[in-house]
Formats: sequence, C-alpha cells, structure tokens
Amino acid sequence: MNLFSTFLTFVVTYHFYNTESQDSVLLENYEKIKVESDAKNVERDEFISNLSREIRTPMSNIVGFSNLIMLDEENVELETVKKDGIEIHKEALNLLNVINNILDLSRFEAGKEVKEEREYSLEKSILDINTELLETYKDVKISY
Repeated sequence: MNLFSTFLTFVVTYHFYNTESQDSVLLENYEKIKVESDAKNVERDEFISNLSREIRTPMSNIVGFSNLIMLDEENVELETVKKDGIEIHKEALNLLNVINNILDLSRFEAGKEVKEEREYSLEKSILDINTELLETYKDVKISY
C-alpha cells in the first residue's frame, strides 16, 4: 500500500504543478493581450481626436466662406464670390480626402483592402507639391 500511496501522491503533485503552470501561462498571455489592447485603444483614441480636428477644420472653413457670401448679398462683388467659391471648393476637397482616408482605413481593418507596396519617387513628389502650390497661389511668388 505504501508504493500505491507514493505513486498517487506523485500523480496528484504532478497534476497540481502542471495545472498551476498552465494557469500562469494563461495569466501571462492575458496580461500581454491586455497591454496590447490598451495600447491600441490609446492609439485609436488619439486617431479619433486628430480625425475630428481634421474633419472639423475644413467643414468650419466651408461654412465660414459660404456665410461670407450669404451675409452681404447686396454688396457682394463677383470677384469676392469667386475667391470665396475657390476656398469653399478647396476645403471641400480637403474634407473629401479625409473622408476617403477614413473609408480606406475601415476597409483595410475589415480585411477588404490589401496593403499595396510600391515605389515612390521623392523627386516626383516634390515636383507635384511645387505644381500644386503654384496653381493654388498664382498671385504669390514662390522661391526655394
């Protein structure tokens, strides 16, 4: 009987420590996942905060420029309407770009969009920015 009780003690002890070990592994994995989740929540909160600013700014500009046109209906000059209309259009395009980025991000997170890797030319990017600046600010002399 002594051999059987020793064997039984060994089995129970082994099972206890093995279960304890599995529990500690599960707890470690839980803590790791929790830390990652908390970090992602912080990133998401920062993203939403920045996003709200990026949406609010062009939308406020659109409303502001359209109000300028509507407030002074009697004394509005065509040149002022054109200038404000250009600004409204520019801000609307900025807002559309932000919305498109949001939709692209949500499609990517949903797995409906795949990341596309391609090469970019720094020189071409600089030339594109230069061209856009020259088109946007025709009256301003830009020098580098």
